[in-house]
Amino acid sequence: MHEKFAFESGFFHLRIVTTLFVASATVFAALLALAIPPGLAVAPSLAEGSPTPTPTPESVLYDQYDNFATEKPVDIPSQDAETALDFFDSQAADDFIVPAGQTWQVTEVDMLGEYDSSGPAASFHVFFYENDAGDLPGTLVASRLENPYTGSNDFVITLTEPVALPEGHYWVSVQARQDITQSGFWLWHNRTVQSNLGAAWQNPGNGFGTGCVVWVRKTACAQLQQTAPDQVFRLIGTSDSNTNSDTDRNSDSNGHCHSYCDCNANADRDDYRNANINTNSQTYSNAKGCSNSEATPDTSAAPLSNNIVMNLLL
Repeated sequence: MHEKFAFESGFFHLRIVTTLFVASATVFAALLALAIPPGLAVAPSLAEGSPTPTPTPESVLYDQYDNFATEKPVDIPSQDAETALDFFDSQAADDFIVPAGQTWQVTEVDMLGEYDSSGPAASFHVFFYENDAGDLPGTLVASRLENPYTGSNDFVITLTEPVALPEGHYWVSVQARQDITQSGFWLWHNRTVQSNLGAAWQNPGNGFGTGCVVWVRKTACAQLQQTAPDQVFRLIGTSDSNTNSDTDRNSDSNGHCHSYCDCNANADRDDYRNANINTNSQTYSNAKGCSNSEATPDTSAAPLSNNIVMNLLL
């Protein structure tokens, strides 16, 4: 998709204000509070649906590249601005789930977005977070800064290094590294259908005057007037599947335990013990020492004989 977007005046006014940055911080904040982004007007061809970028030869791991918003606001800012305008730094994020038994190696992030003027972005930052107890972005798992990209509406970001994600619930945040005074604002396109949890947003410096300075559900940030619940994006990479993760990790191709503590049932541990007898004078307990490490010697147990001991094989 390479359609051009017409834009309304909100972000244009913000850029004019920033280029004339001579007012006091108080006055400037007041001006910003009156200039909340209204979103972009979308070309009719987008409303009718149009082709999305062809995925790379690697697998599509997760796909929300559909249901594009056509009623304003159709997008939301997510940008790392120049140092002088750090109060405009903002992040949007959306969540996804790595299925049980899988580990993803994410190498590329695709998303639909717009410039409010000519752009372009210098690069893109990509962040991955765990889902926290409040169902918002929590602990930072990985960050890839200043990633190269292609595209001007359909953005294809190649990560500088793959990100490994085991099974679990995560958030991805994409930020344009873009100077506002030279290139304007970059906005991530909204999606009208919600998958998993609704997208989140934050503007720590409160440059947009919304008061949403920590992660919040974007539709709950009243002054943004966001109605579309999600963002348009796709994750590309490879997946390693472990269909029976505990059993497969702890046993060989014949189902034999790698070590005593890898055996999940006492019967399996008995089989392991009986199959791995060596010459010495200790035995090992079935019940001790396997929560965090290999089984420890049970000195209270009677030795099998003076020449018998368990040999714990890795």
